[in-house]
Formats: sequence, C-alpha cells, structure tokens
Amino acid sequence: MRLPESSASLERTTITLRWVILLALAILAPLQKPLPFLSVLALICLFLLQSLLAVSSFISLRLPRLAWAGVAMLDTLLILPIYVQTGGSVGPVFWIGLLPTSTFSIFFGAIWGVLTGCLLAVFQIFLLLTPENVTPAALALAEAIPLMIIAGGAGNLAGRLDYRLALERRKRDEVFNQELDRLKTLVRSVYRMASAITGSLEPLRILDTALDLAGEGSGEKGSAGRLVSAALLRDQTGFFIATARRLTRADLRATLPGEGGGLARILHSRMPTRVDAPLQDPELSQVVALHACHSGILLPMVVEEEVRGALLFAHPDPRFLEGDFLELIEGLTKQTASTLRNAELFQALREERDRLVEVEEQARKKLASDLHDGPIQATAAIAMRVNYARRLLQRRPETTSEELFEIEELARRATKEMRHMLFTLRPLVLETQGLSGALKQLAEKTRDTFNQDIKLDLEASAADKLDINRQGVLFNLVDEAVGNARKHAKAAHVWIRLARDGDSLYLEVADDGIGFNLAEVEKHYTERSSLGLVNLRERAELAGGTLQILSAPGKGTRVQVRVPLQSDSDVDSPA
Repeated sequence: MRLPESSASLERTTITLRWVILLALAILAPLQKPLPFLSVLALICLFLLQSLLAVSSFISLRLPRLAWAGVAMLDTLLILPIYVQTGGSVGPVFWIGLLPTSTFSIFFGAIWGVLTGCLLAVFQIFLLLTPENVTPAALALAEAIPLMIIAGGAGNLAGRLDYRLALERRKRDEVFNQELDRLKTLVRSVYRMASAITGSLEPLRILDTALDLAGEGSGEKGSAGRLVSAALLRDQTGFFIATARRLTRADLRATLPGEGGGLARILHSRMPTRVDAPLQDPELSQVVALHACHSGILLPMVVEEEVRGALLFAHPDPRFLEGDFLELIEGLTKQTASTLRNAELFQALREERDRLVEVEEQARKKLASDLHDGPIQATAAIAMRVNYARRLLQRRPETTSEELFEIEELARRATKEMRHMLFTLRPLVLETQGLSGALKQLAEKTRDTFNQDIKLDLEASAADKLDINRQGVLFNLVDEAVGNARKHAKAAHVWIRLARDGDSLYLEVADDGIGFNLAEVEKHYTERSSLGLVNLRERAELAGGTLQILSAPGKGTRVQVRVPLQSDSDVDSPA
C-alpha cells in the first residue's frame, strides 16, 4: 500500500523549525565545556540529516509520513548522547527534546508529540534516578512537562496550519478545475461553431446558425432567455435586419441607414462598438425589443476592409456581454464574416459557371445557325441543282455544261464558308502571329468568302501583353461583330481598329450599315431569341475589359472595347 505524501507547506515549516533548533543546539551546547567526540559526531549526523531533508524539499521530493517518523526516531537516538554529555536537566540544552517531539507533533498531531515527550521523560528518569537522590529525576519530569506542552501546541498549530493550507489548496484546485472546464466548454463551442457555420454556403442559413450558437453559448435556456440578437446586412441604402431572435415583426422592417450612433461608428472604425443605452441610439432606438436592454454591442462583419454587415447582441443585464461570452461572440462574428465571404465567392463561381454554360450554349446555337444558313443551304441547293442537271442532260445536253459550272461555283462557295467557320472556331494563326495577325486573316477570309469589304487599322504589337486566352476571346468578339454587320446591318464597309491607348488596349469594329435604336433593342431584349449583344458584353468581360456600343438608325454601329494591359513588371515577374 502506498503511503500518503506529506504536504510541501508542512515540510517547509518543519525543516525551518529544525534548522532553528539545530543552530541553537550548536551554539549553546559547548558553552560550559567542549563537547566530547561522541556528541560532536551526533551533532554532525543531525546536520547531515537536516541537509538531506532540505535538499529533498528543494528538489520537490515529497517524503511519506512514515519517513518523517523515522527521522524523529533517528533524532531521538542522536540527541541522547548530547543530552547526557551536556549535563542533562541542568545543562544548557535541556530543551533538546523539542527536535523529535515537534517533528512528531507537526506530522502526526499533538498526541504523538506528547507521547514522544513522555518517552523522553521516562528515559531521563531511568537515566538519572538513583537510590541516593531523586532530585534529578524530579527535575527531568519537570522538564518533560513543558516539552510535552510545547510539543502539543506545535502539533495543534501545525494541524490548523495544514488544515487551512489544505482548504486553500482545495479552493485553488476548484478554481483551476472550473477555469479548465470553462476553457474546454469554450473550445468545444468554438469548434462546434466553426463546424456548424462552415457547413453551409447559404447566407441566411449562416446567419441563423450564428445567432443560434450565440444563444447556446449565452447559457440561457429556451424562452426564459433575455438575450436579444440580430444579424444585419448592408446594401446601398444602409443596414437591414436579415434575421433576428426575440424581435417583433415590426422590428424586422426597421430601416437603419448607418448615418449615426453605433452603426456609424462601426462603419468608421470597423471595430466592435458598445451601445450601453440602445434606447438612446438614434437608429437602434427604432427596434422596440431593445428598449428593455441596458447593454448592447455591435460586432462588424468585415470582408476585405469593408463592413458587409454586423451582429447585434443586447441584454437587460449590463454585465452580461462580458468575459467568456464576449470572447465567444467576437470569434463567432469573425467566423461568420469569413464564411459569408466564402458563400459570396461560391455564389460568384456558380454564376460564372452558369454564364460560361450560357456562352457555350449560345456558341452552339450560333454555329448551328451559321451551318444552317450557309453550308447546309448550299449543300441542299447543290443536291437540287445536280438533280436538275441530270434531267437537263437527257433533254438538252448542250446546256448541261453551264449548269454544272454553276453547281461547281456553289460547291466552292460552300467550301469557303465551311473553311471560314473552321478558321473562326480555331484560328491557329492566333498562337503564332497574335491577335493582329489573326484579324488580318479574318478580314481576308471574310472578303474572299462573303465579298465583304473590311478595312484594317492595326497596331502590330498592341495586344502582345495580353495572354493567348484573352486574345482568343477578343478575336471571337470581333468575328461576331463583323458577322452582325454583314448579316443584320447589311453594311457595305466594315472597319477594324486595334491600338494601344495608354495602359489599355483599344479595339473597335465599326460599320456603315442600317444601325439600330440601342435603347429600344435592350428594352425588349428578353423577348428576342438572339442574344448577340449579351454575347458581346460577356466576351468583353471574359477578356477583363469593358464594352460600349454606339448606334443609331441609318448611322451604322460602333462596337468599342477597352481592356487593361499588364505592366512590364507584371509580365516579367514569375507567376
């Protein structure tokens, strides 16, 4: 069975007291005459024993109580020769019995100290009692009584001290355990909070989860809770309440422009702001549920240095929004802001995906339309003309050669159109000669295939700082604009201009066609089956630029695109 260890406080007290007794013994013992060798040896052994005890205490080595009992008995054996050789009860160190009695009393209670004193008294009486004189024995007994009293007092004092120290130690342990439990609860709450919030990419659901987690972290249960909370989002007009807890329906419709009070302060500082009297806040006072609250706090949700919204918490207790709960909702707000940003990025990615799918679908429709209007019609016409030529060969053979020549021309034109379509789908020249070279070939093939006059004004190196993907997007934009001018505007001439304008690339496709009313077309655009203007704008956005269309009935059309160019440092620096 493992013996209990002594407390550090008792050991320090005992060792200090023993040092005092031993130093007094070393000073007083040799006063009358030099100590004999046996007493000196015993005194040295006592100091060695005390030094070992001091070292064990210094290195925090706790000794079992039984070990201290052994120390006290060893003290008794070592002090006996000193006691006898210094004169016993009439010597200068007659109180030497305090060394073992105080040790027993401190570690085992007053009764053990008294018993030790009694044993010492019996030993002295046995040692000094003679038939001729009983006086030394009586003196020994008289000496033992105060030793026993002192030992009993020391044991009682040590017991009380140990009890008080144990109580303080228990209180410290309780406080430590409570703090440890608090930290564990806080960590679990934060982990659960992060898991719950990041588990959704719907903004409203994220905000609802944040408010629910704050309610759980407050420690208030169900309808008995008094914490008022709301999630505010920001738009062009100010703040609006997206979701809330313990607000009325009228409160949810409150308009908060963010021009004064706590909301204005968080817009300026982007830091948590106390609202100690919500009733006196110029904007939050509109929320009736906040009138009973005596403390509140606005925690801004900051994304990329911009306040996108805020979490509002208020409570009737002025001291409620402090300590652990304040730390919890601050961390909750940061996590919510980060998750909202992720939700925005996910939504933007989804919209971009849908837009690319739509662009691809429109490209398919355009290809189908071009095939239907060009090569397919020509192929059908060739089939009809061949059938006609076969019948003509039977009736009027002399005219067959002219018809075959027309069929040949029709086949050549269909071949040119198909080659032109293949070129626009994958212009290999774009990879070798860049956008300028690809536009030159586009003009040549359009002129050769459709007899469309195209005039070029190209700066050869204007688009060199654009990557090949963006050059391809701009090429497709020009191809669609030229096709619109040829098929819909019935333009006699088309101009393509490409130049560098400062830090931007300027691209323009102009024609002298019939033009159109841009405002009227855009007004009824959803009713049209064609999405030509939408495709042009989306291609300009894909290239990272802006699109402007200028047109009026009878005055032709100008499609202008500006694309920012990379700086030289951006081009030269490694990715």
